[in-house]
Amino acid sequence: MNFVKNLFSPSGFMPHGYCYLWRPNLILLHAVSDSLIAVAYLSIPITLVYFIRKRKDLPFHWMFVLFGVFILACGATHGMEVWTLWHATYWLSGFIKLVTALASVPTAILLVGLIPHALALPSPEALRLEIAERKQAQDALLTTKSELERRVQERTAELVKTNGSLMAEITQRKRADEELRQSEERFRLLVERVEDYAILMLEPRRARHELERRS
Repeated sequence: MNFVKNLFSPSGFMPHGYCYLWRPNLILLHAVSDSLIAVAYLSIPITLVYFIRKRKDLPFHWMFVLFGVFILACGATHGMEVWTLWHATYWLSGFIKLVTALASVPTAILLVGLIPHALALPSPEALRLEIAERKQAQDALLTTKSELERRVQERTAELVKTNGSLMAEITQRKRADEELRQSEERFRLLVERVEDYAILMLEPRRARHELERRS
């Protein structure tokens, strides 16, 4: 509680306005400048957060978060500069500067280590070339696929035509076999009748006996 009380207590100090001799133009200059900087620093983290939410696939997105915290803390220090023009809460101002330092130093260190990885990322020109090459390869693949489909269709048509010819030949052969079978049957019946007639003419008694045996 004493720590919080000291943060918001003037502790006997004088506001910055006394250092500027309360000259209106000088105070207005510092107040307007620090206010505009604070507002700008406040808007930048909001923009960064919006950007990160929309681009979740962005590499090194954690660095944008660190930048947002650092810039927000810097904006708070400028806001305190306006506040301390009239209120001597320098402990609070110093504590905010400490937070800014704790946010800025790790950001600066991590940024140095991030530079090699960022430089390794492909440039926009390299990305355009890669996209063009991939598009060319994709077009070639589509052309090859279309050619294969055309050949498959031609081969399928040939197979259908050949299959139709084979089926027609098989049908014709079956018909010929059936006609041959019927012809052989007629010839067999004719031969049997001729034999019967010959027997009847040459040996009537034997022919009668043979006919009775067959019946």
